[in-house]
Amino acid sequence: SLLMEALSASHELDLLPGNVTLPDGGLVGVGVHEVPVRIAFRSPDMAAGRYTIRVDAVSQQSLQDELRREEMAKAVAESIRFQLPQRGGAVELSDDEESDGEAFDE
Repeated sequence: SLLMEALSASHELDLLPGNVTLPDGGLVGVGVHEVPVRIAFRSPDMAAGRYTIRVDAVSQQSLQDELRREEMAKAVAESIRFQLPQRGGAVELSDDEESDGEAFDE
């Protein structure tokens, strides 16, 4: 399920399907849901047992809107960057101007 993939990828929490209690139809509505999970640790001294994970389900449209806003903000930030042309760059000297530098002759 998407929930278990997200827990694994984002929180490094790998659960077996039998350790997650979802409603029969899954999480069908948007909003915050509490999902009971059972976590068994390797060491008996650890606090193994039942826990509740809060899940914030959002609509696909909301995700797309958020991605669009992020892309627009990035595009605006990149369009603000500009480069001014450099003034007074290297200028080629004519033969007459080069003769003025006789102080360098040995």
